[in-house]
Amino acid sequence: MNGPSPPEHTPELPLRALWRAGDASALAARLQGLGTALAPAAQDRWRALLGLLQERADVLAYLDRAWQADTAAQQTRAAQENAQIALVACLLDYGAMDQVAVWLDRCAADTALPNEADRDPWPGRFWADAAGVAAGVLSGRIEPAHQDAAERLWAALRALEPVLSPNECLIAGQLLVNHRFAEQAYAHFGLLASTLEEPTRFAAASPLMRVRWLYTVGYALYQVGEQARAQRSWQRALDLCRAEALNGSALMVSLALVRLLLDGGELAQARQVLEGIDPDWGAGRAAQLIALQQMRARAQLLAGQPARALALLNEALDLACASALPDAELAACRTDLAQILLALGREDEAIALLHYCRTRHAGRDAQVFGVLHDLLRAWTLREQDPQAAKTLLADALGGAQQLRYTMFLRLLPQRAGALCALALRWAVLPAFVEEVIRARRLPAPDDAGPQWPWVLWVRLLGGFELRLAGRALPSEGKAQARPLELLRMMAAERRLSVSLVAAMDALWPDASGDTARKSLDMTVARLRKLLGANDLVQIGDGRVGLNRAQAQSDVALRRQLIDALEALSLTPAMKHGDRPDRDAAHALIAQIGELGYDELLAGLQPVPWLEAARVRCHQETVRAAQAAATLLGRPEQSLPDAGLREAALLEAALHYEPLAQQLVIRLMQVHLVQGSRGDALRVLRRFEQALEHIGQPPDDHLRKLAAQWGLVAMPR
Repeated sequence: MNGPSPPEHTPELPLRALWRAGDASALAARLQGLGTALAPAAQDRWRALLGLLQERADVLAYLDRAWQADTAAQQTRAAQENAQIALVACLLDYGAMDQVAVWLDRCAADTALPNEADRDPWPGRFWADAAGVAAGVLSGRIEPAHQDAAERLWAALRALEPVLSPNECLIAGQLLVNHRFAEQAYAHFGLLASTLEEPTRFAAASPLMRVRWLYTVGYALYQVGEQARAQRSWQRALDLCRAEALNGSALMVSLALVRLLLDGGELAQARQVLEGIDPDWGAGRAAQLIALQQMRARAQLLAGQPARALALLNEALDLACASALPDAELAACRTDLAQILLALGREDEAIALLHYCRTRHAGRDAQVFGVLHDLLRAWTLREQDPQAAKTLLADALGGAQQLRYTMFLRLLPQRAGALCALALRWAVLPAFVEEVIRARRLPAPDDAGPQWPWVLWVRLLGGFELRLAGRALPSEGKAQARPLELLRMMAAERRLSVSLVAAMDALWPDASGDTARKSLDMTVARLRKLLGANDLVQIGDGRVGLNRAQAQSDVALRRQLIDALEALSLTPAMKHGDRPDRDAAHALIAQIGELGYDELLAGLQPVPWLEAARVRCHQETVRAAQAAATLLGRPEQSLPDAGLREAALLEAALHYEPLAQQLVIRLMQVHLVQGSRGDALRVLRRFEQALEHIGQPPDDHLRKLAAQWGLVAMPR
């Protein structure tokens, strides 16, 4: 329907034609010219419809006055149409969501009345079906009647002989995007866009309706991870806003672009856009002022100022409370609040907030809160109860995949990256997780392993393997010998880099300084060519190394994990043997064990730099075993897998330090607790033989322990 459906002889007929044409200026002039020829309620209704074309903030105020007057006069059909138009306006006008509940109630009451529009052919039923779709979206409950209304709108849009005007088409399109989004029917967005953006039809609509369509479809694309398409849609909308001086819509679209820039880590550009926004553009509407404050809070958090972000977001939430905005309009602010609490170290509060929101919200919002809640719970349980954490993580990521919700924890990319690394290590939805990592360019956490989609992964333990973007590269050939040796040297170092002097001394020990440097530069060029990327190998500050944002090796990762284990054991605040310490230690030992204890570059002939690197690896294994023994206290029979992993670490350490009595005792304890008396005795006998080899007698402490544990006593 194109404005209320007046009898053919009424003065509203020209207004109806102008509405269909989308000519706001002519409609305003005609409405003024009619004066008292229109009843006051009809005047208010047409002023509201005009407001939809002019970006005015008083649309719902006019409709409220018209509804009150028609209701008092028992003009039920007119009152019903006022409520239907208002409900659609609530969904189209993103600053009017605080009035949704009122108009939902009025429409629900009016639907019990005979609805003549149900019997009218198109376009007479436009507002009735438009309101039906809006009611389903705004209430969060898509019922059969709402679905039927959506199907009729879609059929009207696709008709070969359009019965809707260009403006009505875009209004219907916005409603259908929201409806399909609520249904999670994301594939329909492209079809809707191609239908509605047919050049002739699109150009005939008013600038405001075109802007709102572009904003709506852009927001839907953004929410399902189609950031590039969303940005194109929003940029078109912003260009149109500037050309037509649509300031209210410019605020709305600018905030959308800020959101996108912040998601992409482009903080400086986002701040520049924020500084260019005039709050008066929103005509004082609460929802838009709240959104502006929310984006300011996001910028502060991403700039490393969580306390300031919390203050700004609390101001936004206070304004929302004062404006009585419905819960549906607070979902984004509440997810931001949870992330700010996480950044402040208030993890329990964040989880409690998400649980509350999960039960209070409906539809997709409730599902999003559920995903975030389960992600955080999985993270907190990852060491204490890995199996429960894995189940929660699988449920959360499965929900995110179904929702196409790739921007979880958008304000905490490091935490999102850590969760993705954990999911990959546990083989939880790896294809989806890799998609998220690549689309968001998430930073790799320090413990990201070979499962992470590194540009370059180098395996050195037990042999030599290169993987470039997941594909194995040949690691043999005379022409590649020197570049690959340089690569192995860098990959074996803590920071994946060596000094230029060390590299030249190792690879060209007999060359002069200038000659060695030329050889190094040539070798780097050949290595870059082999890897197919110049930025993977970097030279600067007197060092040559791999790009640590894109490359990793098993040795460097293993060293980081061992450092973390040792640091945990040396922390004075820790009371060793307590549950959190033990859980963290077990998790680190598991990760170290996954990388293995094989010889560094096994099979390669030793050269000085390689011999030194192997010795470092041996020493690190021993340090890891000593740190684990310090942290874990008494072995637990209830943790057989943990016992096996610790035993493997201890065995590897004793291979390099067979006389480390502390580690011998610990390994015997682990075997005994796991019920492997024979293994404990084997460890004891091996130690006994090592002592005999150097002519050293066993000490009394070990002999007493052996007797206490029922093992054969050692001779003096």
